Amino acid sequence: MNTTTKKTFLFSLFLAGILLGACHRHTAKNKDIAQSEAIPSTTVTEMENRGDEDSTFAIYRRTPCFGMCPSFDLTIYKSGYAVYEGKNFVNRIGFYRTSFLITDLEKIKSTAERIHYFGLNDVYDNEHVTDLPSVTTGVWEDGKLKTVRARYHAPVELKALYEVLDTMMDKAQWTQMETEPRKQ
Repeated sequence: MNTTTKKTFLFSLFLAGILLGACHRHTAKNKDIAQSEAIPSTTVTEMENRGDEDSTFAIYRRTPCFGMCPSFDLTIYKSGYAVYEGKNFVNRIGFYRTSFLITDLEKIKSTAERIHYFGLNDVYDNEHVTDLPSVTTGVWEDGKLKTVRARYHAPVELKALYEVLDTMMDKAQWTQMETEPRKQ
């Protein structure tokens, strides 16, 4: 082998080592994400302990990907009070609060009923597909919060619920919170 060929060969080995290490970290990170999302959480984030009279009405969560996917958490309470945490690739980073109208909450509920949300599976996923963000929604019905985590091959009807929630978030007058809300 001449010197140029040796240098090219060694450089190729070096790059292969870096790529193998990155793939290992990528796979490990996806396993961590999958494990953290395996059971949809109904724990809510809020500033004060609002009690049963103002318990969670709806949640909307988008998780990150290895690209520029928006990442945030939104919790809406039965009173219309809402807390938002913008994490990545969104217009608002940090914690914000707002109040939605009861008619907004009714629109969430009617959309959920129209798309048969309460009959959907709890999870739509495929562990063999990587680097996809997930969308978790939850809507209160009959004394419990029904959640659906959609990451892979979810029903297209869910988009109607996402559109309602996205529109509500876009139109809301958000106030930035000076401190992180207390976890309940």
